[in-house]
Amino acid sequence: MRKISKFILLFLFIFGILFFYMKKDESNLKNSSTINIEVLEKYKERGSFFVKVKQFESTNQEGIVEVMDQNLWNVLEIGKKYFVVISWTSQNSETSIFNGNDLKLEQIDLIKK
Repeated sequence: MRKISKFILLFLFIFGILFFYMKKDESNLKNSSTINIEVLEKYKERGSFFVKVKQFESTNQEGIVEVMDQNLWNVLEIGKKYFVVISWTSQNSETSIFNGNDLKLEQIDLIKK
């Protein structure tokens, strides 16, 4: 009887730890989306590179996106339109791009007129 109760307690303890870590991972979902943007501003802050962009197709939302590569940041031009892939983290899958956290520019293509 004593061995069975120890086994059950050990099982519940391990199950609790696994549940805690699985729940913790769900709190920061990684998302990505392809959108059309226009670059409104460019700036550097503490060694990082950022652009302020406007999603111009449907919502006209604006947001700040981090550009991980300085060479790519140098190529971006204010007023130009680009087709981009942006990644971000959020608490749930329903969060829109500019309401998420840690927005990063992943891929880019110039939209030619």
